[in-house]
Order: sequence, then C-alpha cells, then structure tokens
Amino acid sequence: MPYTILGKMRCEKAKDNDCSACGLEASALQTTFLLNNNAYQSDSASAWELNVFIRNLKTFNLVLGTYNTDMPEGVEKNQELFDVLNETYYRYKASGVKFVPVKADFLSERSIPDNIKEEAS
Repeated sequence: MPYTILGKMRCEKAKDNDCSACGLEASALQTTFLLNNNAYQSDSASAWELNVFIRNLKTFNLVLGTYNTDMPEGVEKNQELFDVLNETYYRYKASGVKFVPVKADFLSERSIPDNIKEEAS
C-alpha cells in the first residue's frame, strides 16, 4: 500500500519476533488514488469525481452520521448504496455488533492547475 498512511499506528499485540507480522491498529487512514490526467479524459474525470467519488463518500457519511453530508448542487445521494449500507448497518447493530464511529473526508483534485485555480479564487 504505497500511497496509504495510517494514523497512530501500532501492533494489536506484541510480535513473536522481528520477522513476524503484526495485526495493525490505527485511528486514521489516508490514501491517495493517482489517476492519469490528460485532455482526452478531463471531462469524464470531472464527471466521475462529482457523480461517483464525492456522491458515494457523502452517501456513506449519511448512513453513519451527520458529518460532511451536504450534496453538491444538482447531485442526489446514491439511493441504492444508501439502502445497502443502511440495511447492513442496522442488521449488524441489531445482532450486537458495536460500531466504531467513522467519518469519511476527502480532498479531490484532478490536477495542479485545478488547485491553483481554486486557491486563486
């Protein structure tokens, strides 16, 4: 996982020896998805970012709480994803599974020029 950072990472239990692996426990996960960026894919990348990536992360947040749930103008939650996540959440909760509070946040940029444009406005 070369583009992943785990916050406050530690082993769940002591390692058997220097060569053994340990189960990780972490309080945060940060990952970067690098995509090809070119003029041919710019429009489809923009549409995917808004209508798939952002929409689905905000739908996830709707199920688990009230953090970062406002949809961008003209975008509605992914109802199919919402129903599946909601049903799964309540099924496990009813069976006594204790959930760790989770919130998903994101920063999405298709390119350095996008970021410059955003920072300049």
